Amino acid sequence: MKKIILLVALLAFFAVPVLAQEYGAGYSKAEIMKMVGEILNSPQEDPAKVFRCPTSKISSQDKCLTCHVAPSFKVRESDPDRLMDYPNSDTKIRTVDGEKRGFLLIEGISDRAAEQAFDYFKKHGIKHIVIEIHSPGGSLFGAARIVGMMRYYQSQGVIVETRTHGFAASAGFYILANGSKGHRYVNSHSELMWHEVISFSMFSVESPSDKEEAARVLRHLQDTTNTRLSEVSNMTKEEVDAKIKKREFWMTGTESINYGFADKFLD
Repeated sequence: MKKIILLVALLAFFAVPVLAQEYGAGYSKAEIMKMVGEILNSPQEDPAKVFRCPTSKISSQDKCLTCHVAPSFKVRESDPDRLMDYPNSDTKIRTVDGEKRGFLLIEGISDRAAEQAFDYFKKHGIKHIVIEIHSPGGSLFGAARIVGMMRYYQSQGVIVETRTHGFAASAGFYILANGSKGHRYVNSHSELMWHEVISFSMFSVESPSDKEEAARVLRHLQDTTNTRLSEVSNMTKEEVDAKIKKREFWMTGTESINYGFADKFLD
């Protein structure tokens, strides 16, 4: 290929006077013909030796774009998920420091999606699960089921790391706080929130006894979750109760570490 290019260029100098005058100044016709002869008589080069991609080892130039991107010719990125059959779009497996880890993003509180992720991680022998929470909350019962699955895998020796880069409130906060101790991460500017359990019903007709029973159930749920939060933090249940009575308990990432709901900073 190089010979053809050089040959065409030199013949152009010779055949087209304008080109010869513009680009071939200083060379006589005899000198140009001598260069053409030297090119034609030079030994043929092995193309495989002339070109070999250091990345793919491909020696055929017409196949170069199988692993490179034109026009920059940077190495084409490979999709790490092309051979994976994930159960949902929020589940991934990545290699970190030579270890395969499972990643799950929680935005809405879906215990079904979490169950699918945990089953998939178990199938692949994952021993370190990373749950990122970016959620305003949702169903307390859904969150309780997710935490139950987290605690089961923790009992099997699996690290269940939780983290939030931005926002974890209500049921999302409850999931974050129940990560494996020493593996609960927040950004210093993250916003976290816990509050009293809330129920909502539209167009319902209730008697005083109904309301009393509903209040009893809500108080039971509140006591259960607040007790659990006191177990995973530096706060007593009574302190948690006081923080959320008739108000929302907001804290930054830095404050959540001081309270013991998180362990380390991401930033």
